[in-house]
Amino acid sequence: MFNIRLLFRFILNLFLTVALAFVLISCGEEEKQVVPEKPEVKDTLEITDTVEVKKEVVQQLETPKKFGIPKIYEVQDGESLVSIAEKFYNDRLYWFKIFALNEYQIDDWNKIYPGQKLNLPQSEI
Repeated sequence: MFNIRLLFRFILNLFLTVALAFVLISCGEEEKQVVPEKPEVKDTLEITDTVEVKKEVVQQLETPKKFGIPKIYEVQDGESLVSIAEKFYNDRLYWFKIFALNEYQIDDWNKIYPGQKLNLPQSEI
C-alpha cells in the first residue's frame, strides 16, 4: 500500500531544496543601480518675464483691495456678512472679523438688516 507519510516527506524535502537553492542563488546577485544620464547643458539661458507677471497677477487676486474700504458701511438689501467680506476684501472668510468688530450690534451673525451700519476693519490691509 502507498504510504502517505513518505509522499509528504518527499514533497516537503523537494520544496525545501528548491527554496534553499533559490535563496543561495539570489544572495550572490547584487542589485544593479540605474544611473540617470546627465541632461544636456545649454550655453545660453533664456529668461522671460512671464513668471514675474504671473506673481503679480496672483498677488493681486490674493490680497484684499487696499483702497475704497469705508470705515462704516450701510448694509444693502440682500447682503450678508459673507457677501460684504467678499466685496471689500476678496475673502469670504473675512466675515468673521467684520462680525467680531460689530458684535455689540449683531445678535446673530447670519441676520443683518438693510440700513444697518457696520464698522469695517481697516488694519491688516
